[in-house]
Amino acid sequence: MKIEPKASKDQIMPNDEIVTSIERLIGTDSAILADGIIGSETIQAYYEKYLDLVKLEVSELKVKPTELRHLIGRLGEFYCALKLNGTLAHTPNQHGFDVVCENGRRVSVKTTAQKTGFVPVSSKTLHLVDDLMVVQYFDGAITTVYYGNVKRAVEAARFYEPDGNFELDLSKARKLMNIDQSKVITIEEQTTSVSLPSNKKTMQANDDFLSPKSNHEIFLSALKKHSGKILTTGEIKKIILKNFPDFSEGSLLPNDHAHGNKSSCSCAGTDRRIFDRIERGSYLVL
Repeated sequence: MKIEPKASKDQIMPNDEIVTSIERLIGTDSAILADGIIGSETIQAYYEKYLDLVKLEVSELKVKPTELRHLIGRLGEFYCALKLNGTLAHTPNQHGFDVVCENGRRVSVKTTAQKTGFVPVSSKTLHLVDDLMVVQYFDGAITTVYYGNVKRAVEAARFYEPDGNFELDLSKARKLMNIDQSKVITIEEQTTSVSLPSNKKTMQANDDFLSPKSNHEIFLSALKKHSGKILTTGEIKKIILKNFPDFSEGSLLPNDHAHGNKSSCSCAGTDRRIFDRIERGSYLVL
C-alpha cells in the first residue's frame, strides 16, 4: 500500500467524513436489512477495514488513538458484534444500545484508548440496556475490559449529576470482570475425597472432581465428553450452563478459546486451544 506524505491538520478528514467514506466503499446499502440492522456478513469486513484505518492513522499519520474517538468507538461496536455473534444497530445509539445478542439481550458498547480513567454510562437510557461491554484499544489490538450486566457495572460506578452519567473506572471494570470469571458453584454438605477446611465443598456440578477455577478449565471440564463434535455457540452455552448454572453468561465466548479475535484466554491460537472455528457460530471441540 502506497503511503502519501503526512497531511497537514487542514488536509486530514474529520472522523465523521472518514467513517462515511469507508461505509460507501464497503457497500452499506447492500448490507442493511429491512429492519435497519447491518447484516452479519458485512460486520467482519467493517471490523478489518476500521482496524486497518486506525492503525494507519496512528502509525503513519501520527494521530493519537485518543483523538480517534469516533473511529475507535465504531470499531468497538463491530468487535462486540463479532464476539457475541450479534447484530449491529445501523443508527448509532438509536435506542441506547449498540449490539443485539443472539438471545436478544441489548448491549451498550463503550470503547476507549485510554490506559486509565473511566467510561461514561448514560442514566437516561439505562432502562433500555441489558449488558455493558467495555472495550479497550491499545497498541493495535482490541481487548475486552468488562462484559456483563449493566446494572452490576453502574453499582460499581460513581454518578456525575451535571452530565447525568455514571462513570465506571477501568480498574473497577477489570475487577468486576475477574470476579465474574472466577465464579464457581458451591454445593453444601457434599462428600469428597479431598479434605477442605469448610463444610461447604466447592464441587463441579454433575462431575466427580473439584470445580475448576478459570474459564479455560470450566470449558475443558464441561466439554470433555464432547471432543470431536461440531457444536454451535448456542449448544456450547447450554452445555456450560447445564454443568455450571452460576457461570457468568457474559464470559461464555467460545471464540476466546479458539483462533478468533483477541481474547483474555492464553490458549487462543495455541495447541492448548479448546476449539477450532469451523464457520461463524460453529466450533469443533478438540
